[in-house]
Amino acid sequence: MDTKPRLMSGKGNALLVVSSIYQACTCYELFAATELHGKCAIVTSYKPSPGDISKEDSGEGLNEKLKQYEIYKRMLSEYFSLPPEQAITKAEQFEIEVKKKFVEEPGQMKLLIVVDKLLTGFDAPSATYLYIDKQMQDHGLFQAICRVNRLDGDDKEYGYIVDYRDLFKSLEQSIKDYTSGAFGKFEKKDVEGLLKDRVNAAQERLEEVLEKIRLLCEHVPRPKTTAKKKKRS
Repeated sequence: MDTKPRLMSGKGNALLVVSSIYQACTCYELFAATELHGKCAIVTSYKPSPGDISKEDSGEGLNEKLKQYEIYKRMLSEYFSLPPEQAITKAEQFEIEVKKKFVEEPGQMKLLIVVDKLLTGFDAPSATYLYIDKQMQDHGLFQAICRVNRLDGDDKEYGYIVDYRDLFKSLEQSIKDYTSGAFGKFEKKDVEGLLKDRVNAAQERLEEVLEKIRLLCEHVPRPKTTAKKKKRS
């Protein structure tokens, strides 16, 4: 968040896709202990209710359901500045507000941790990075990638995808053959241009800029001599 383009400027933000609600809560707990505290949130289908966990405590510590309930309760309580018992009923309002902040104030909501939600139809041009730690394929993967392909000002030329599950096998393969591997069920024309090799794209841009500079300087006479340094007395 402090070094990557757009993230460090506060103009862009990121989505982290994980495999389960419990994993989302665990990730949130880790991020909330950093400088991302107050600037990250969980958005999932989970609606915490005391009734859901009333029979879960076995006396041997928190199991997964209890832990995710406690993390959600703490997250909502801190966000709304309310006692946990009151804040726990505001999960739907929380989702509405953090999504709005993610879109309109990316510097104040830098990371949303999701499982299934926001991977289709969620329109957020500020979303620049997509971190994938969930097994996905075909249409679901295609839709998820599209969350970061909206341009958003001159400083966003493309979105970045960080693939922790090796969904694309190798970048070289996914660039050269869109109809195998991660996009096996799509026609090539359906996903043409969806993925680009950032190194090749940067090389092409560099060549274009150098050519413009050459044309600009074409009629400028070259200096005949170089300036000589004056000798100190």
